[in-house]
Amino acid sequence: MIVTLVGYRGTGKSSLAPRIAQSLGYQPIDSDRVIEQQEQKTIAEIFAESGEAGFRQVEARVMAELYDQDQLVVASGGGAILNPITREKMRSAGPVFWLTAEPDEIVQRLQLDQSTPETRPSLTGLSPAEEVKTVLKKREPIYREVAHFEIATMGQTIDQIVEEILHQISAWKGTES
Repeated sequence: MIVTLVGYRGTGKSSLAPRIAQSLGYQPIDSDRVIEQQEQKTIAEIFAESGEAGFRQVEARVMAELYDQDQLVVASGGGAILNPITREKMRSAGPVFWLTAEPDEIVQRLQLDQSTPETRPSLTGLSPAEEVKTVLKKREPIYREVAHFEIATMGQTIDQIVEEILHQISAWKGTES
C-alpha cells in the first residue's frame, strides 16, 4: 500500500509525510526531492530549462517509478495530479489524501517558507495571491476526483492532522480485506 498526499503547494504534504510514514513503518518520499536528486537540478532550474511541459514529463516518469514500490507515504508535487496515468496509479496504490487550505493561508505559508523562490517556480507569472487562486480553480476538481479523503489543514496542528490521517488509513485497511 502507498499513502499519497496531494494538494497545492504549502498545504503541508512534505511536513506530514515523514510523520505519517514513521507511524506506519513506511518510507516517506517527497516526489519533488526525488526529481531534484535524479535530475541533479532544482525544480526551478528544470522549469527554466525545459518549461512546465518538460518538468511534467520528468515528474510523470518519477511518479511511475514510485508507484512500482510499496509501503511509501508520498508527498506529491502539487501538479502531479495533472497526469491522468499518475492519478490512476495513486488511487489504485492506496488511500489518497487531499490537503486543503484557504488561498490566503497558502500564500502566507509560501511567503514564510525560505525555500519557496528556489523550489517553487511561478506557474503563471501572476502575483502570489492571484497565482494561488487561478491554479487552485483549475486543479480543485482534479484533486477532488483523485482523493479518497479531504483533510482541511487550517486551524489544526501537525499532530492533529497526522492523527486524522492515521485514523482514516486504519479504516481504509479495514475495508481492504
